[in-house]
Amino acid sequence: MLPGTGRSIVLPADYSPPDVGCIDVNLGSVLMEKFGRIGFSSINQIRSMNYHLLDLNIQQIWNGCNGLPIDIVSELSLDATPRNHYFMNMSIPKPPAKRRYVCVQRYFEEKYNISLNQPHSPLFRDQGGRMYPVEAVWLRIRLF
Repeated sequence: MLPGTGRSIVLPADYSPPDVGCIDVNLGSVLMEKFGRIGFSSINQIRSMNYHLLDLNIQQIWNGCNGLPIDIVSELSLDATPRNHYFMNMSIPKPPAKRRYVCVQRYFEEKYNISLNQPHSPLFRDQGGRMYPVEAVWLRIRLF
């Protein structure tokens, strides 16, 4: 399920069930299982989380809100959270129809109709600079 809603996640177009020894899991769940609280994390805690992600055998990453793939070579941002990171919104203008700056939290609320449970957690940044809340990111991990 997507955070704060009854909607299920959107799977990638090329999705196939995980092979034996693999699981599909939410990034926020993986981080909370290992580190407990992930909101208001220090830079050193976020670095530890990034090292942990490097240790996982990640096969695939995607945005659970729209099913689009995310680069395997991605990491948690050291300073950006869904509540404090703003960008120029070019896709969902509200009246009056003009471009405006919007925080990631509000963008996901408006575009995908979800409310984030961890607005102070680090954002997941891909190589292109796109930012995703950890609650919206799904991983396929090989366990053995």
